[in-house]
Amino acid sequence: MLKLAKISAVLLLLIYCFELTPALSQVEMDVSQVSPTPPCLIDFAAFRQGNSEKVRLEVYYKIFNDHLSFVKKAELFVADYEIQAKVLGKNNRQISGNTISEEFEVPFYKETVSPANFLINQLDLEVPVGQYKLEITFTDKHSNQTATLNFPLKIRDYRKKSFDLSDLEFTHTVSDTASGSKFDKLGKRIIPKVEPLFAGEDQKLWFYYEIYRNRPNPVLVEVTYEIIDYLHNPVHLENEELKLGQISLSQIKTLDLNKLSPNRYTLLIKLKEKGGSQVSLEKDFQIDWSPLFYVKNDFKTAVEHLRYIANEEETKQLKKAPPEEQVKKWEEFWDSKDPVPETEVNELKEQYYERLKYANLNFRTYSKEGWKTDLGMVYVKYGRPDEVDRHPFEREKKTYQIWHYYELRKVFTFVDEVGNGEYELQYPYDGDVRKLRR
Repeated sequence: MLKLAKISAVLLLLIYCFELTPALSQVEMDVSQVSPTPPCLIDFAAFRQGNSEKVRLEVYYKIFNDHLSFVKKAELFVADYEIQAKVLGKNNRQISGNTISEEFEVPFYKETVSPANFLINQLDLEVPVGQYKLEITFTDKHSNQTATLNFPLKIRDYRKKSFDLSDLEFTHTVSDTASGSKFDKLGKRIIPKVEPLFAGEDQKLWFYYEIYRNRPNPVLVEVTYEIIDYLHNPVHLENEELKLGQISLSQIKTLDLNKLSPNRYTLLIKLKEKGGSQVSLEKDFQIDWSPLFYVKNDFKTAVEHLRYIANEEETKQLKKAPPEEQVKKWEEFWDSKDPVPETEVNELKEQYYERLKYANLNFRTYSKEGWKTDLGMVYVKYGRPDEVDRHPFEREKKTYQIWHYYELRKVFTFVDEVGNGEYELQYPYDGDVRKLRR
């Protein structure tokens, strides 16, 4: 039996953090322990059910394969899990609930430990209008491990206003194959996104929502789709006019993300009747740090990112690439570094950019991006240290820290020379890192 993996996962809603820009004071690493992380990602959205007083609450979940325990059965590897959803009112009285218990099969062992493979599913509940707590309990039946997550839940009355909007569902895929699945809406198969995190490869933001009309006469409304960044600056705006003449109108929409830089954003939808009232809904999302974004939009920076792995000749050739060949040349560079070319994933490339991303987020100073600092340089080159000795408050001494790499037999000392949080690597260097400062 494989043990339930403890890897970093990002939880949504209450405990999802969209901070891309850390405090400028130095972020410390804790390499002594790894905190347990929730095994699944959760999202949910509420929709009206005709004239019913209750709404349909759709709870979406995503579980990565390496968070599940698999056992071998015949020629397959099988996981067995349960997801239980409860809506709790005052004094934790259960208002509604539903449970999914199922086995999940994969044909190859490598899929059981892959952080790139996952399952997405949903369960539905009927919930009356009110304020509640949504409790989600995950159980891995093979390992007997459980995790419980809680979220605040507000169910609105969609029948009160002349028109209203449902919750917003980000979608992972939209296809024409609809045949009785719980994911089917409008004759489409709509798979929920679950985590509102988009990489540079995701060119479009797909989403689904419903408009409710509570008056018999048709009305013309203007719908505005606006994306604002974390500083509340508008970065994208689209408008359309719709004629509402029925109880509900379902919408599948898409917005272009191609020109948006890695950051956190809010999608804001406003619906306004001509000369009348207005309703709105919003949902946060994040565009993740992505090397491909820089390759396509800022190739000079993309080449700079390679300074800790590319030699001078490789860097020179990349800089000479004409615009129409830049993506190709970048891909060829990484193909040449692939340690196991027969696999789909370039493990070295994945590792390198994960380190670069971590360094950029955690070692930034007032004057430098995190990956350009000495701490970032060593982290990208050698990875997370086995041990960090920190000396922040010693009399008559500058703040310093020592990184130990026991397996590599390397030690690096960093000193905050001027007290501004920028640690400088001290001579003698353990390892040839001076050439990396190009």
